[in-house]
Amino acid sequence: MIPAANARARPVRRQAAMAVVALCLANACQNAKEPPVSPGNPLADSADQVMFKISTIITDKGLMRAQLDADTAYFFEGNTRIEVRHERTTFFTATGQQSAVLTSNEGTYRTSQSAMEARKNVVVVSTDGRHLVTEQLRFNQLNNLITSDSPFVLTEPGREVHGIGFISDPNLANIQVKKVDSARGPVSLPSEATQSAPTAAPGAAPAQAPPVQLHAVPTPGAVLPAPATPPSGGGTATGGAGSPITLPGAPPVPKPATPAPAPPAPPAAPPAAPPAPPPASPKAGATGAA
Repeated sequence: MIPAANARARPVRRQAAMAVVALCLANACQNAKEPPVSPGNPLADSADQVMFKISTIITDKGLMRAQLDADTAYFFEGNTRIEVRHERTTFFTATGQQSAVLTSNEGTYRTSQSAMEARKNVVVVSTDGRHLVTEQLRFNQLNNLITSDSPFVLTEPGREVHGIGFISDPNLANIQVKKVDSARGPVSLPSEATQSAPTAAPGAAPAQAPPVQLHAVPTPGAVLPAPATPPSGGGTATGGAGSPITLPGAPPVPKPATPAPAPPAPPAAPPAAPPAPPPASPKAGATGAA
């Protein structure tokens, strides 16, 4: 037989063990963390349509200007505004040849305005080696131009330009810089000698002065890799075989002097009267009347 004392102790031990288990379970429930919830995508929640791995052709009057590819596209406003993520835009010439490639983290394409905006880590690389980096730029398919008001860095063989704001064609062949911070590399500027060139003779073709070759960009804060002293103002930088860059503050190129018109000739004088004949002399041998 089991002693009575042991028989009474077993229920107490069971109750104590059950209490310990219940306490552990309660603590475990209190310390348990809820599984993390991934944040929602506000674009996906409000978009009219969401597409992945899209590709669209940007045309103007039947001429293909660019091809836009993106990982994700969110359509809004009746599909007239498209928000893209991780985009790649390929630009083409009028003959259909690839001229440059643009990449960015995100962008907006407005079909009603025929305009696209690229943002965050925007990089444009032309097929002939020019490389532009900025944080924001716009592309207008009507005039086939890219523009920006943000800081940028343009790199090409033999030259590097740091500035703020520009207007250019998509392949970076002709760039108008709004503000140049610094630059390295050869540039070509209009000669100031044309301002003091002698006036051409009337009727002669005006002489064209050759451009002055410098190794600096004549703007405040420019890096001067050569000791040549640039003229004041700005100009159009060509950088040898590189693309022409129009710098701000360029002095106007003087126009050739136009010769003054010759004064009108005075009216012709009336013809002089013929001289009067000499008086007749009496004939020799003549006699008077009887």
